[in-house]
Amino acid sequence: MKEFKGTKGEWYAIPNKIFMEVRTMEKERSLSINLHLLKNPDFDYFGLSEENKANAKLVAAAPNLLKALYHLNESMKAIKKHYPEAIINRDDIRMGWAKEALEKALGKPCQICNGTGKRTITERGFELSAGPCKCKNQ
Repeated sequence: MKEFKGTKGEWYAIPNKIFMEVRTMEKERSLSINLHLLKNPDFDYFGLSEENKANAKLVAAAPNLLKALYHLNESMKAIKKHYPEAIINRDDIRMGWAKEALEKALGKPCQICNGTGKRTITERGFELSAGPCKCKNQ
């Protein structure tokens, strides 16, 4: 996966005194993401709640999940190419979800709006506005 421009190496979820931290343990440099779960509207800290720990673990697993999804998607594309009869409609839908997730994670522009945030429909040579694209709302 040559396209991932994020921090390389293993990411770990580590509890701090009042928040969870996602870190790398690289010698040269380190990634540090602090995860605070806040109560609105007072913005009081939930501290080391189970929800906060679960969020940190998910963020820490992100590079592994991205790599696994990428390779699963590549395998499904190969199966579709060589054995198209083996792919059913549900698989095409799931491959679409995987593609959207990979593009979001890798920072590629949306294929519907090309990163503009506006959906357009071309009809009889005219471009018509179809409202805002959902990609900007995610």
